[in-house]
Amino acid sequence: MKKILFLILALLLVLTELPAQTKMVFPNVEGYKTLKCDFHIHTLFSDGRVWPTVRVQEAAREGLDAIAITDHIESRKYVKQGLIVGDRNQAYKLAKAVSKSNNVIVIGGGEISRKMPPGHWNAIFVKDAEKLNKPNFEEVLKEAKEQGAFIFWNHPGWWKQQPIEPKWEKMHEEMYQKGYMMGIELTSGDGRNYFPEVHKWAIEKNLTLIGNSDMHAPAAFAIDFDSKKHRLVTLVFAKERNEESIKEALMERRTAVYVDNRIYGREEWLSPFLNSILKVTKVRRSSNNVLSVVVENRSSAPIALFKDDKECPIYFKHHLLFKPLQKSSFTIREIKRGSFDKGGKVTINFKALDFFVDVDENLTFPMEIEIPPKK
Repeated sequence: MKKILFLILALLLVLTELPAQTKMVFPNVEGYKTLKCDFHIHTLFSDGRVWPTVRVQEAAREGLDAIAITDHIESRKYVKQGLIVGDRNQAYKLAKAVSKSNNVIVIGGGEISRKMPPGHWNAIFVKDAEKLNKPNFEEVLKEAKEQGAFIFWNHPGWWKQQPIEPKWEKMHEEMYQKGYMMGIELTSGDGRNYFPEVHKWAIEKNLTLIGNSDMHAPAAFAIDFDSKKHRLVTLVFAKERNEESIKEALMERRTAVYVDNRIYGREEWLSPFLNSILKVTKVRRSSNNVLSVVVENRSSAPIALFKDDKECPIYFKHHLLFKPLQKSSFTIREIKRGSFDKGGKVTINFKALDFFVDVDENLTFPMEIEIPPKK
């Protein structure tokens, strides 16, 4: 009877009416495909509240390219209670079976969950999650690495394990030095657990920047889609849209973290990324030499720019906002009379207010504008 009630509840969660939502959209960067990925997701095979196949369907609805099923290796309460049956690879197998029909790449993995230190870690691209069930933490990481896994430290500032502030313990340094720590979750969940200390560690130690939902509840319950919220994801700049290319990109640190319409990453990737998002599509000249610059935002994120050029020889608004997936315009005026007459190029330097290359450091964004000559 208990098992029947449990399965009925799981079915009701699947059939719950889902809110309308806009798919996450980002353009490709020259030479790479921009993939939206969530590498930290739970199902009923650990302490999640969703069947594995539903996780794939949720991802498809949100426009994600890839997810990793990372159920806790040590905690499998529903299996222990006899409510569901399957080993530590079962959730991945079920999700993988519907990946092609939903056009979502499904990656196998597991979350190694220990007290601090070392805390919780994810191993993805594993071949057999059952072999990660070992008592010795370092032996688990060694096994994962031998399977070709990408390994990262989850939510380092999680208040339940680090109640005062995030700390880099001796054990973390040992795992890092031995090559077991390849990335670090800059933030997760709803994004409120972003810590500057963690961001600094990632930069100083050249770790891959990761951001994930760590989703346990159904996506429709965990994310307020009606308020235009989005899932926290890792943006991966991959050579191709496949599992092998995602792994290669993670190893080479070609990532950014998208959280609450903010984007964190390394300048070498955020610069071409923002250049692919904002495109000047037209410049119109009025009779009084005022130019209207039309800019297309090719992403589902609003983009805010602020003037960062004291020597710029033109007038324009200091603060500009480009709405998602729309074309909008702003005007520029010449300071020196007649300077626009012959046309030519002008570059305006902005700060991208929601693009961060370091703690409290915004990305510098030069926008090049082709001015048509006066007729």
